[in-house]
Amino acid sequence: MDNDLKRLIAPIKIDQKVVKHLSLGLYRNFALAIKELISNSYDAGASEVKLKLDLEKGRIILRDNGRGISEKEFRDEYLNIGRFKEPSTTVDDMGRMRIGNFGVGFLAPLPYCKIVKIITKKRKENYAIEGEIIAEDFFRKGNWDIKDAVVEYRKYKSDFPLEEGETIIILENIKEQIKNELERTTNVSRSIEGRGYEKFKWTLAQYCPIQFPPGQEELKDFFYIENRIPMKLFLDGEEIYRNVPKGVQILEKGIENFGEIELKYVIMSPNEPVHPEEMRGIQLRLKDVAIGFPRDFDVTKLGRVLGKLNMLCGEINITTGLDNALLVSRQASIVG
Repeated sequence: MDNDLKRLIAPIKIDQKVVKHLSLGLYRNFALAIKELISNSYDAGASEVKLKLDLEKGRIILRDNGRGISEKEFRDEYLNIGRFKEPSTTVDDMGRMRIGNFGVGFLAPLPYCKIVKIITKKRKENYAIEGEIIAEDFFRKGNWDIKDAVVEYRKYKSDFPLEEGETIIILENIKEQIKNELERTTNVSRSIEGRGYEKFKWTLAQYCPIQFPPGQEELKDFFYIENRIPMKLFLDGEEIYRNVPKGVQILEKGIENFGEIELKYVIMSPNEPVHPEEMRGIQLRLKDVAIGFPRDFDVTKLGRVLGKLNMLCGEINITTGLDNALLVSRQASIVG
């Protein structure tokens, strides 16, 4: 065995308020749990995230080129679930505002696999650390069963370039129902439901802080944030982009201010019903992350609904204000 390798243990600390939110089912969606890991990569300054689904071997591998995690950060932050961070008021070296305020870390994918393995190397450090978290220590029989626990990890000299960082997350022994779900197919084209892998891909494209697709230069330019370096997301070797229905045209766009809140909005239409139907309505975004599904803001409850509403889609991107408005899940809704 390598003389430079050290076996160590670290305690896991968990805020029970986070457990309460998890118990309410905020991560009963596999794609959104993976999105949580991708958001962590974004906050870690990654310019690229590569996601590989190896269903034959029952594992999923996420690899990013972000800053990586030091041993101190691994012990004090990564394994400290529910550790609140004040919302960022300044951008990082990538020109980004931090998405996460709560350290949810490795908990998100635990209902869907048996082991979460992390391998990480911090920029400007010459060592790597590698640890494994056993899912049944926290999630069993369909419920969170969180208790005091420790994680065994290894620390060893890395041959990765000193100035570069990297984090690899491996989900081992993916549960059979997840594999079955990803392999589902359907002939129904109007919805993403029942479309397995395509639904997974669509959900990541909808929720993750990634760029608009090629050919959507007007959208790119309108939502452009100066000096921000975008993040690329690859799924099984293919770069994926933010969802934009085919053939849409911009009907209206603008910037509005409501007190301390500033938002940019775009309303679009393909001049026919939007497909898939989950794209109909306006998608709300905060810090470039989608919140909930696109919505019509209760227009359908006002009486007769015009059929042309099915032809509308768009985005409202909150650019200033509400920085502390996301719940632990970063997905459910705006509070207050």
